[in-house]
Amino acid sequence: MMLEQAVSEFFAGAGESRLHLDLHTAIRPSVFERFALLPQRDAPYEPDIFAWLGALGIEAVLLHRSASGTFAHYSSSEHQALACTLELGKVMPFGRNDLSRYAALADGLRRRLAAEPQAVAAVPPPRIFEVVASLDKRSAEFVLPVGDGMPNFTAYPRGTLVAQDGDYRYEVTHDEERIVFPNPRVKVGLRAGLMVVERKAPE
Repeated sequence: MMLEQAVSEFFAGAGESRLHLDLHTAIRPSVFERFALLPQRDAPYEPDIFAWLGALGIEAVLLHRSASGTFAHYSSSEHQALACTLELGKVMPFGRNDLSRYAALADGLRRRLAAEPQAVAAVPPPRIFEVVASLDKRSAEFVLPVGDGMPNFTAYPRGTLVAQDGDYRYEVTHDEERIVFPNPRVKVGLRAGLMVVERKAPE
């Protein structure tokens, strides 16, 4: 993959401090407008990472507990970078995006890249979620009985039938689970959504 090759060449001569931020905007609305996805890694994430993300205006952080095919996971696993996917909200037509709403984000990124102290922000820390299931599309019969037009992080109570594919059924087994990236129209064999639960923030 050309992007992975470019990243490998970029990090070839890099020191120990490595950062990869994969910035996205979304088409689908979200209960938490701005959220981050941290890839699975052996070492736990330090609390200051979550504080920094909160200062950027990130409302929720999703922790992967297994390997994934994301660009951030590649940089983390292959190049030991602090890698993160940032979902920065719903995109508007060109020229109609209010860039002032991203001032804290832009300032935080500049400070991080320049190794400057982060500005102190009186904002609540992001809520922490952990992936508990991947809704994989096994056949053309795959459906989401809850619907596929819901915002990211829509919550469902215990016992809700979320996905069905032939004899396979996924029902919520925790008191509450939330769905992220629901898309039953993906090709067979691909992920059609993630189920997450809220966890206590690292201290």
